[in-house]
Amino acid sequence: MICPRCGKEIDDSETLCPFCLQEIDKNVEFNDFRKDGFVQIQAKDGVEKIEPISEAPKYFKIAELNIFVIAVVYILLISLFTIFAFRFIQKTTVSVVTPYIPKPTVVSTPDETEPVTSANEVKSYSIKDLYGSWCFESDKDKTDIPINYYTFDKSGIVLQNYGSVAVKGKFRDISDDEEHRVYLNIQSGFNGAYLFVYSGNKKDGFVLELIDEKANSVYRLVKAKAKSWNVKAPKKNKIDKTLVGKWLTEDKKKGYVFTSSGSFKRTTGNMTTRGAWSVNDKNKITVKYIKEALTERDIPYQKTKDKKIIIINNVEYRKS
Repeated sequence: MICPRCGKEIDDSETLCPFCLQEIDKNVEFNDFRKDGFVQIQAKDGVEKIEPISEAPKYFKIAELNIFVIAVVYILLISLFTIFAFRFIQKTTVSVVTPYIPKPTVVSTPDETEPVTSANEVKSYSIKDLYGSWCFESDKDKTDIPINYYTFDKSGIVLQNYGSVAVKGKFRDISDDEEHRVYLNIQSGFNGAYLFVYSGNKKDGFVLELIDEKANSVYRLVKAKAKSWNVKAPKKNKIDKTLVGKWLTEDKKKGYVFTSSGSFKRTTGNMTTRGAWSVNDKNKITVKYIKEALTERDIPYQKTKDKKIIIINNVEYRKS
């Protein structure tokens, strides 16, 4: 059997052409698709009829739909490819070329009651800026008398030097993200947590402010070269040679060192005192050292049968 629509040979039992997918009209013998837009159909009964192409076989509509779908998919693929290509080019450009970011210009109007600082003003600081020696701002011009010096070491030791007396203390950084704080523990001075501010400029000098918030006190210190004072023994100096050496208490928390040249060192806890020593006729040791001024003290001592033990100011010391 010949399909009257597409002219293909098909099985006689077919009701739907497998080639053009159109229903088989048993009354039609052939089609003649004319160039003028009509189809001429020859019926079996010999009657001819002419139909417009708009009523052409259904397989034309399906083909057109397939072409439309393919075109849409093609356009989508082209669009996706274009988008990804553009993003890739953009990303590559950004990673290679560093964008120009202009530096911000800071414009500020200073308070007329405050001095305008120089460009060298401290803008950021840390616990490391405490390292070195400091004295109170009010004492910075006093060079002829003993004053307090505080020396911060990177190991966490702070040494208070006052004349020929030195006290060893400790400090540690307890700053947080918002404020700078330091914990100070010095036997004869600072003890507790202090807010610290490091300010000033190179021209006028840097200032360290230790702020005791509980006592509402502010201590202003400036950088200085620590100076220690000492007392030298006179050339004609009376000493007891049996005292020369190092003497310690049983718990080793206190001690004396007497030298044959007439110098001495006394340690009590974290405090060290240096100066000159001698003995007098009253069985006393005379020590001289400097604190606020030259200080002289008589300390009673007693010898014992054991040459390695002496009693100084009612405290037993053993020779080390």
